[in-house]
Amino acid sequence: MDWNLIIIVLMGALGLVAVGFFVDREAYKRRRSILDTPPERPVLDAVDTPTPTYIDAATVVPAKAQTLSEAEREQITSFIKSAQCVNAGYASPDFVTDSVSGWAVIKNPRVLVVDEVSDPRELYSVLAASQREHHGFVVVSPVLSESVSTWLLINATSGIARCLGVRVSDMDVAHTAAAQTNGQVVTWVDLKSGYLPEGSIGQCAVWVSGPQASWAIHHRLDNPDEATKAD
Repeated sequence: MDWNLIIIVLMGALGLVAVGFFVDREAYKRRRSILDTPPERPVLDAVDTPTPTYIDAATVVPAKAQTLSEAEREQITSFIKSAQCVNAGYASPDFVTDSVSGWAVIKNPRVLVVDEVSDPRELYSVLAASQREHHGFVVVSPVLSESVSTWLLINATSGIARCLGVRVSDMDVAHTAAAQTNGQVVTWVDLKSGYLPEGSIGQCAVWVSGPQASWAIHHRLDNPDEATKAD
């Protein structure tokens, strides 16, 4: 038996173990440092970049309900008799804007019909664009998460935005809603990526939702009561 050869092999193995130990320890230190160090964030330009504002459920002061005039209520009642119904109502009764009729009414809305939306951040840009163009905002989806519904409700009840969430039962109803507003059903993949083809977001003159049904009305409401007040 060649003991010299055995000793050389053992020393080589011990050397490899020692090297592996120090390599692993350095790798662990690097991983630990990454976890303990805050991620780099770009510094906002103090002059050109507006300070972001946030709102949460704890700081909301509910705005007054946007009650319809009697004339508008009668017009909507007449219009929905001949309009095709979307078999889904508002996601929460807290969206109701007209306490007399029990309807959630959004005038001149953009209507986004999407197969799934689970994160409010996916809707920020669409809602912001709707507000810039003085549109309301309606989201219709069979998978409308509670966090999204709550976020929309906070914006609506605080008076920040005219918006509404409608949770439909399946994709057939979603396609009906898209057809009624001359839009398309958007996939969650496109929504997350920010890719919304032209014509994918629908519109109507008035969107009306009750507890179990909704209607897209394409006739503008006339309000003689407001004209009388102006005179």
